[in-house]
Amino acid sequence: MAGDNNHPPGITALLGRVARLGMGMLRTRGELLALEYQEEKARRIELMMLALGAVLLAFLGMALLTGIIILLFPGDWRLYVAGIFTILYFAGAFWAGSRLKSMVDEPPFAESLEQMRKDKAWLESFK
Repeated sequence: MAGDNNHPPGITALLGRVARLGMGMLRTRGELLALEYQEEKARRIELMMLALGAVLLAFLGMALLTGIIILLFPGDWRLYVAGIFTILYFAGAFWAGSRLKSMVDEPPFAESLEQMRKDKAWLESFK
């Protein structure tokens, strides 16, 4: 059987195959991480621009509306009405700040971290 090539691969061939598999896995994870980084960067910029525009427009609208409402009241009541609006605006600012914080608390790179957890569990299953 001089022409029989059905012998099992050597240890170096197996190690090479494992190394190529590991490098391919790392490359795939790196590409996923880079893609998520770009998406996260674009999402953060969009969030900031939308928040800035919303704050600016809301501020202008509320300032005009507040001025109109205060001017509708008699002169001796205007100071009290302005105080009530101040309290309402501070309460609204607190609510908006807490809401914004809850939106930003979502961890970045969640998908990459999940894939790394799965990879770790898979590798530990061989122990």
